[in-house]
Amino acid sequence: MISGFSTTMYAIVKNVTTPPRTSRDTVDPRSEILKNPSSIWSPNDVSERDSTPPHPPSLPHRLADPVPVVLGGTALWFLGFLVVLVVDRSNSTLIWTTLSGSLLGIIGYGVFYWQRRAARRGSRGAQQGLDDV
Repeated sequence: MISGFSTTMYAIVKNVTTPPRTSRDTVDPRSEILKNPSSIWSPNDVSERDSTPPHPPSLPHRLADPVPVVLGGTALWFLGFLVVLVVDRSNSTLIWTTLSGSLLGIIGYGVFYWQRRAARRGSRGAQQGLDDV
């Protein structure tokens, strides 16, 4: 009885683990992509295709500088904190949320200022690319 049971269980497991058989052809979508690459250049002009595309122009200084955004966001959190204190002092969730937003904005600006100073100083551990901003 046990030998018949184990044979039956083995047959069930063997049938479950066999890979499925399909009659459809398998297509590798990557090969289709490599055959027909999309590009902005015309396919007949090979000389343009070999050249590198131009780099986009850099942003103006006033748009690349994150200081106004960070200070503006921190000021808005602090203004929200003052409004919550005046309007709804009993809602402690709003008080702590706006206060923590203000404090995290101040801490975030401090870290940013510290990294920018280190980059201008030429410190090895500083982030790169902050001296332009």
